Amino acid sequence: MGKLNGFLLHTDEPCPRPEPEDMVNRELIAFIESKRKGLGLSLSDLARRCNPRKPHKMRRALDSFLLTAKMHPAYLALLAGELGFCLEEVAELERRHDRRLHRQRNLFIEHFDLIEDHADWILATPSYRNIFFHGMGLHSCYIGMHRPLTIGDLLRLYRQGQWISDSSCCGRVHIFFGAGSPLSGMNSFQGFCRGCGKILHDELGSFSRLFFPARKVMDEQPYEPSPETVESLVAGLHRRMEN
Repeated sequence: MGKLNGFLLHTDEPCPRPEPEDMVNRELIAFIESKRKGLGLSLSDLARRCNPRKPHKMRRALDSFLLTAKMHPAYLALLAGELGFCLEEVAELERRHDRRLHRQRNLFIEHFDLIEDHADWILATPSYRNIFFHGMGLHSCYIGMHRPLTIGDLLRLYRQGQWISDSSCCGRVHIFFGAGSPLSGMNSFQGFCRGCGKILHDELGSFSRLFFPARKVMDEQPYEPSPETVESLVAGLHRRMEN
C-alpha cells in the first residue's frame, strides 16, 4: 500500500467504482446507420462513395464511428452529403446526448440549495453520501485514486471553505471537478456559480488547493458504491420535507 504525506495512494484490494455512464452517443450511431441502411449501402459502398480515392481511410473512420460516435467534421460533412441529412440534425443529437450525460450533474446544481440544507442528513446516510455523478472527480498526474469523489465529499469540502473559488461571475464558484499535476502545480477545475448556476472552467493558484483537501476528506470517510442517484436523492429530500 502506498502513501504520500499520510494520504492513501492506492490499495491492494479491488478499487470500488460506481457504475460508469455510457459515454457513447448511441442515438447518433443509430441515426447514421438508419440512413445508410435505408439507402441499401454497405459500409464499404458508403466509404467508396464518400472518398473514392482513399476508401480505406473512410472505412476506418466509419468503423471507429460505430464504436465511439466520433468522426472528423470533414468526414461527417461527406456523410451528410451522401446520406441526405443536415449537420444541424447531428448537432441536436449531440446536444441531447450531452443533456442525458450530465442530467445528474445538472440536477445537483439546480437543487443545490435543497441538498445543502439537508447536508447533515445526507452525510449520515451512506447510500446518499456516496452518490457519484458523471463529471465529478479529482484527477491527478502520477497519483492514483483509491476511490471516487462523492457528493458527501463535496458537501464536507464546501463546509470547510474548500473547493470554492471567487472566479469572475455573479457568485462564488463551487468546484465539482479538479485535475492537475502535483509536480508542476498546473491545474484546472469545473464548477458552478451559486448566483446563476453557470458551469465555469478555471484554475486555482496551486494544485495543492484541490488535491490535499479532497484527499483528506476522502481518506477520513468510508466509501462503498451506491445505487442511488442525484435524482433519487432529490426525490427523497422532497418526501422528507413533506413528512
